[in-house]
Amino acid sequence: MKQFLAILILLVSALGWSQLEEAPFDEGIKAYNNKDYVKAQELFSALVKEHPENPSLLFNLGLAEYHLGSKGLALGLWRKARFLDPNHPGLSTAIDFAEAEMFPGQPEDSVFATLDHWLRALPMDGWFFLSFLLFTVLGWQTVTYFAKRKLPLTQWPYWYYSLIPLWLFCLGFSFWLYLDAKVIRATIVGSEVFSHSGPSASSPTFSELDEGLLVTVKRRQDDWALIESPTGSPGWVSVNELVIMERL
Repeated sequence: MKQFLAILILLVSALGWSQLEEAPFDEGIKAYNNKDYVKAQELFSALVKEHPENPSLLFNLGLAEYHLGSKGLALGLWRKARFLDPNHPGLSTAIDFAEAEMFPGQPEDSVFATLDHWLRALPMDGWFFLSFLLFTVLGWQTVTYFAKRKLPLTQWPYWYYSLIPLWLFCLGFSFWLYLDAKVIRATIVGSEVFSHSGPSASSPTFSELDEGLLVTVKRRQDDWALIESPTGSPGWVSVNELVIMERL
């Protein structure tokens, strides 16, 4: 496990080099490699405050938090990093490892879930561009074919039919990603977090939420968020107990 995490941090450390202050970042990497996780956590936390949307920083901070025992926070940071950059190396591996450790006995992903994961490797803009490209090809082929109607009619290109379902799929998946991007998700980071009936610590509690649980944020009020668990149960949780996946 330690070798696994050490390899991961070496893989991603170079990715943030050009965007970060070299000295604090290098000190954080050095502290982590020397197993001084408290110092690494302090350095990476300071950098994250300055660069809150840098996936490399979030990932490295998550590694330090993981070694310090804050596994829910680490998982939340990794999920947020993947939300910001789905193709960032090492994130999916770290998330899968942490989820398997924190939620043992969970069934493996279905074929559809695995397919959805691979399809999301191409961002929403890429799917919209691919849809536009296929639409352009289909439109050009149609116009070109019927523009020759004064000439002896040529054979209809049957390959044309194969592009229609592909275009519809790309267009439909693009809109699905667009709608899914509107959903705000968050990770429970505390070990003893309870959902409340109202946005107040004095409100009656509903149930305890597992550390590392992925929830949906419905709305926010002051320092509280109305969340919905995977089972559909709503409740209010302090935003300090969440790592929310959204762009600032």
